[in-house]
Amino acid sequence: MIKCVIFDFGDTLVRSLGGGNEYLNEYKKFLKKHKLNFSDVEILQAHSVAIHGWGKFHNKHRAPVRNYFEKVFLTALGAKFTPRVAKLMNEYYINCRLNKSVLMPNTLAMLKALKNKNVSLCVVTNSSDDSNRLIAKKNGIYKYFDEFLMSHEEGTIKSELKIFHLLLDKLNKNKKIKILPSECLMVGNNLNEDTAASQIGMKTVILTTKLAVNKNLQSFEPDYYIDDLSELGKIVEKENSLSPVVDCDLIYKNKEFYYGLTPNQIVVDALHHIRTGKVLDIGGGEGRDALFLAGKAFDVTLLDKSVEGLKKARRYAKNSNLKLKTKMIEIDNLKISGKYDLIVCNNVLQFLTPKNRTGLIQKMKAHTVKNGLNVVSAFTVKNPNKKFESLLKKNELKKLYAHWEIIKYDEYLCPFESHAGGPRHRHGMAQIIAKNLN
Repeated sequence: MIKCVIFDFGDTLVRSLGGGNEYLNEYKKFLKKHKLNFSDVEILQAHSVAIHGWGKFHNKHRAPVRNYFEKVFLTALGAKFTPRVAKLMNEYYINCRLNKSVLMPNTLAMLKALKNKNVSLCVVTNSSDDSNRLIAKKNGIYKYFDEFLMSHEEGTIKSELKIFHLLLDKLNKNKKIKILPSECLMVGNNLNEDTAASQIGMKTVILTTKLAVNKNLQSFEPDYYIDDLSELGKIVEKENSLSPVVDCDLIYKNKEFYYGLTPNQIVVDALHHIRTGKVLDIGGGEGRDALFLAGKAFDVTLLDKSVEGLKKARRYAKNSNLKLKTKMIEIDNLKISGKYDLIVCNNVLQFLTPKNRTGLIQKMKAHTVKNGLNVVSAFTVKNPNKKFESLLKKNELKKLYAHWEIIKYDEYLCPFESHAGGPRHRHGMAQIIAKNLN
């Protein structure tokens, strides 16, 4: 359940204007006003040095010092540094950011939509001055936030876990029902600073339009990548579903195949080891694997609990002149009759209790002919979404086939994907091709 969405500020909600090229003319005007004349190249080089120096200082000292950037910039130019000039330059910088600030696409609509869902909204941003708060007020979005934490005011920086704990303390002050880290979603564009929130149990989302990486900091794999803030609504809806178990009949009613018709690669790989025979596809949904195997002249029976999924598979098979048998089942009470040359069970085990999961594998093994194959894939504990009945531990699937020949076994994070326009996500997977030698 997501009760709070936390945002980075620059290049997440508001486009940052820190690039030297954008500020070149303004820098020149400011310097000239103070009788400091430098070439474009010198100004751009000094800006680059200042950005790098400020970043290193920022990470080392945690609480940024006011006007530190300006000090490094002026020193890099070879100009005489004075606190007064640095202060004036900082004031200029703030005014420049205010005048040129632009909301990222769909920021306002997204904030309104989340607020209407009674989601608490907050900002956690690294800062050395008050410009982010002023920019938020100028662009009309400050009113949407319950908390607006800036690092220079809190004495810590984002990438340190302290700032996320401080936010939770502020949100939960004097509240009987506390917001937990697992109920928070951190959204930003920095693979190091923003994904650090995952270390206290928060979900993380990375906006890719202006992706940032700090090589000096550890990075963590986010739960989601998005290209636009408008995608956040679907992510919150998905996270707030009571169960990861979808209404299969509902999603399979559409004309299009929800998961497509491309078979799972592990099934394609299995055809290097078997050419013909009887196939049982357990929990095969709309039949992406079963239809592929039927097209290869296997004798295929597709089992699933979804009436709509089986109906769609039969219709496609008929229109494509494929032979396919189907049967509606309840997976926990499955009874298998006969023996099969190949039994397939993809993306089913995570919906079962550990006891029923082991029981299903035992049934599959018992009904596989000698030299027959089992092809299985399921989610592991590396899966970002933990809301499943059970997730496989490392090598657990392999151990379930301890006395069989392991032809192929992998555990990995799969590439990001989306289904029917839903949010992009990825899964921690285990997959196996095992051969019965008995």
